[in-house]
Amino acid sequence: MNKIAWIVCLLLLIPALALADDKPPVFTGIIKQVTTDRLQTIGQHGVLVIRSQARLDAIAKLMPELKWDTPLPKIDFDKQAAVMVYTVSGHGKDTFTLDKSDPAANPPELAILYTWYNGLVSAAEEASLKFIVAIIPAAPAVKVTVLSQPIFEDKPHVTTELSSIIGGKDGGDIVDGLHASITPKATTIKPGEDILIDFVLHLADPGDAKPEQFGTMPKSIVADGFPKYGLLATTPDGKTALLKLKPDKMLYRLTPSYWEITTEKPLHLWSGKSYAGVLSLKEVGLDTSAKGTYTITGLYEERGLELSPDARPDIPREPQRIWGGSITTNTITVEVKP
Repeated sequence: MNKIAWIVCLLLLIPALALADDKPPVFTGIIKQVTTDRLQTIGQHGVLVIRSQARLDAIAKLMPELKWDTPLPKIDFDKQAAVMVYTVSGHGKDTFTLDKSDPAANPPELAILYTWYNGLVSAAEEASLKFIVAIIPAAPAVKVTVLSQPIFEDKPHVTTELSSIIGGKDGGDIVDGLHASITPKATTIKPGEDILIDFVLHLADPGDAKPEQFGTMPKSIVADGFPKYGLLATTPDGKTALLKLKPDKMLYRLTPSYWEITTEKPLHLWSGKSYAGVLSLKEVGLDTSAKGTYTITGLYEERGLELSPDARPDIPREPQRIWGGSITTNTITVEVKP
């Protein structure tokens, strides 16, 4: 290779290396007083990947008390996504920081460090919710790792609290240990045919992590299996609509809706007729007569509450909380062809 060719290659390589080394911009925020109402709507700790302005606006409505240290900039969701990590904090000195990132990895990787105060705590200290948002290049999935480290320690150590792929086939956001995923019965259909999906709630896999400070990964979760969820469907013309199933009110009253989710027993959400794991998008109003690509993301939301033992006598345990929060699933595509 001649000298000029080497110079050209170097000039092309330098911007790529600079891009790979660029750290994503991060923003931190806080909800100063944790109320039961807020925990019932967003959960105690979570990792969310926000891919649209509509989703960002919806989260802002769920957390009106959230105050950012620096206002979030306008995000170009055609090219960018926002990763939000939050947890209940017991002290004002607890902080979130960006530990490292690798936007060139497949999927992109992001590591967030949670530094927590392990000194004496005043009785007047009130719990809060601490947040961090990192703005990254848009990608179908991102690997998010949450680390923790105490402030005071002779021999500082870092604990891996969670390490999971968000947005892959196994599911989307994680809140209080709950993951959700959707799977199409077919990825190609003919015009006018129905798109059938399986919408599943399951326990999140923390990977090799051993949660200590960033919440815990429960061995079971009690969730409401009735259709308090929706589907964000984008049609070939680029329009997006939120589709929701209208349950049979009489059947809703007669059928138990609280279900225990374990590693061995995920929950296939109510389809309108059964828990068979087949949800018809035609029944929720999706017209597939137009040819092209249909993009679908699931949305599951629930308001948490305390479940008394006699509400579900088949679950013999102490009263426990029904999961509450707002999570999106992975995104699937279905092609409509003649």
